Amino acid sequence: NKVSPLNYYAKTKYLAEKKILKSNKNAFIIRTNFFCFGKGRNKSFSDKIIETIKRGKKIELFYDVKFTPISVKYLSYVIKKSFKKRISGIFNISSENIISKYSFGISIAEIFNLDKNLIIPINIKEKNLTARPLNMSLDGKLISKKLDINQPNSNEMIKELKNDFENK
Repeated sequence: NKVSPLNYYAKTKYLAEKKILKSNKNAFIIRTNFFCFGKGRNKSFSDKIIETIKRGKKIELFYDVKFTPISVKYLSYVIKKSFKKRISGIFNISSENIISKYSFGISIAEIFNLDKNLIIPINIKEKNLTARPLNMSLDGKLISKKLDINQPNSNEMIKELKNDFENK
């Protein structure tokens, strides 16, 4: 597969993966996009959505940027299982469904019983972020097959996040 990183960040990630695999053929490299409850100042994407809406403020989210978000809880489960099986290589760890950043925000608002009308759909071009990919989705079928597990749906993980939030 030909790799064509869109920006400097993507290029350095790709070069790092190559260097790691060259120096350690048993390396386990993860590509993912996760959400969680962040600690302190390190807020995750889901934290920012929840906190902004709870403050009664509007939040703009891209309707044209797609991704496959997973919860840190699920990510941790997959990593632990992978280490037990001594899996190596590059793997995508993702939800089963591709969702826009906007739809993700709407799901969070609905599941957390927040005002989804505060979420404003925008196009990435409106923010002059053209060097960013529109499709950040990942196919996690390979790791799921190797570990004999199912990829979760993002809504299932958001519901779990809400449950964890209520029981913290």
